[in-house]
Amino acid sequence: MERACRLLPSDDALVLALASACLGQDDARAVELFARLAARYASRETWTGLAISRRNLGDLAGAADAVSRALATLVPDDTLAGIADLIARQLAAPGWCGRSTGSDGGPWEPNHGRPDGWLCRSRGGAPHTLSV
Repeated sequence: MERACRLLPSDDALVLALASACLGQDDARAVELFARLAARYASRETWTGLAISRRNLGDLAGAADAVSRALATLVPDDTLAGIADLIARQLAAPGWCGRSTGSDGGPWEPNHGRPDGWLCRSRGGAPHTLSV
C-alpha cells in the first residue's frame, strides 16, 4: 500500500486506505495521513479515523477536537457515534451533540429544546438536553 501511495501520491483513495490500514498498527502515521485528508475533504471517514488514531495515541483532546469537527457539520453514522460516546466517557463529558436527519427516531431523534436538525446524546446513549 505504501508503494502504491508513492507511485500515485495524488490518489487520496489510496491514502485513505493506507491510513485505515495503519489504525492500531502505526497510529502516528495514521494521524499524519488522516489529518492531511481531513484538511482537504472533512469527510466523516477522515474525521473519525483521525479521532480513533489520536485516541489510540492517548491524545484525548485531539480526538475530541476531531469528533467535534465531524459532529459540527456531518450526520454521525454508528462508527462516529461510537467514538463520540467513547471520547465523552473517557473525558468524563456529559455527552455530545451533532447534526441529525431527524427521520429515523430512536436515539437519533432531535432533542426537544434544540434547533431543528440537532441531536444530543448523554454518555449512556439516552437523549438529553444541553444548555445552549
